[in-house]
Amino acid sequence: MAVIEITTRVGCRVMCSYCPQDRILGSYPDLRNSGHLMSFEAFERCLARIPVPVNIHFSGFTEPWLNPDCTRMVVAAGSRGHVVKVFSTLAGMTLTDVEQLEAARIDAFVIHLPADDDSMRLEVDSAYLAVLERLVHGKLPVRPKFHGSRMHPRVAEVVGESHRAPLHTRAGNVDVEGASPPRRLRGELACRRDPVQHVLLPNGDVVLCCMDWSLQHVLGNLVEDDYETITSGPEMQRVLAGWADESADILCRTCDKRAVSVDWKAKLYNRRLPRWKRRLGIS
Repeated sequence: MAVIEITTRVGCRVMCSYCPQDRILGSYPDLRNSGHLMSFEAFERCLARIPVPVNIHFSGFTEPWLNPDCTRMVVAAGSRGHVVKVFSTLAGMTLTDVEQLEAARIDAFVIHLPADDDSMRLEVDSAYLAVLERLVHGKLPVRPKFHGSRMHPRVAEVVGESHRAPLHTRAGNVDVEGASPPRRLRGELACRRDPVQHVLLPNGDVVLCCMDWSLQHVLGNLVEDDYETITSGPEMQRVLAGWADESADILCRTCDKRAVSVDWKAKLYNRRLPRWKRRLGIS
């Protein structure tokens, strides 16, 4: 199923240690004035160009609710008939937001919980815990998860059990403790998310996927072009051709999360060879 992720703003105060905010901040062309924030009017213009069968995910390169219009956007996407999923740390969300979201059409609500360390700049105070408790015990289809060794103890009291998600380097965009930098993949590749899951930025630009923090592959602009033109345009065709051409300079060649080796040579080099080297102690 086709998906487009919504980045409601550029710049995230939560600043998770495993999130390459420096890459997006250094690459986004419209940081001045209010160019970093997606207006509701711009969202509506873009939404009108996205076919209804395309799923809408509120995630992208930031915490969605650091944009005060995020709840309105979620309600609008659901009202138009899209399958809507939310991925949030809850930073910026209020109980009023939760009340409005409970009346909206949301198919999944994934909460990124803080761990018992300083990897996430999120204050676990009474306001945050009130929102979390309302979500966990409310009407929405909530799925909590966290990164790190263990959840924040006050959060664990509310949530109980939660899925512990492994970290990755986001195609080499961020250093992760205990994870080796990704090797350049060889042979023919594909993506686990087929069709590729694109990301919409506040200025209307659409980039390849949620690994494209440096905006290496800008496919087009949804304010200016229709969805079909963007998703089948020259830049997307260059990426697809690069899946078969290992000399191509595409992000997928360093992806440690979604890239799939297709032919036997690729599987041998990209998957089995690193395992053999680890067993033999070869770097």
